[in-house]
Amino acid sequence: MSHRETITLFKTLGVKFTPELKSPAVAMPFNGFSQQDYAQKLIDEYKSAGIPASDVWAQSFNLNDILYWIEQEPAFGAQAVYLDGRFSAGLDPNDPTTFKPSMSELKTMGVNYLAPPIWMLLTLEENKIVPSAYAKQARDAGLQLITWTLERSG
Repeated sequence: MSHRETITLFKTLGVKFTPELKSPAVAMPFNGFSQQDYAQKLIDEYKSAGIPASDVWAQSFNLNDILYWIEQEPAFGAQAVYLDGRFSAGLDPNDPTTFKPSMSELKTMGVNYLAPPIWMLLTLEENKIVPSAYAKQARDAGLQLITWTLERSG
């Protein structure tokens, strides 16, 4: 099914939408189609189907996609979810000096939803599972957290 067809199907089922803008398989821009065009196309398909922004949580691992939606499509950008994969670039969930950008900087940029893998939100203290520094700082900055149920990369 195409993305547009899934929107039609899901609309008939009365569910909400959590599309992930996947990384393109080709270098962008591609034949004049920029990353911004790609991000806009995702939103345009919801708009043309008459789906209210309040029913869509568009997601991306690319912070620039999130910032694009915040700037160009603020109704959709307000619920855009930054899928946080920065652990692969050295983010340590227990060392705030590695949070680049910081949680407060993300919030200042307009990010409202942050989605890391679950292991980034938890740590052990005295044999008890407690929130990590990442989770504490995200909450203190006013970010809403949505976690991945599993990290499948091994």
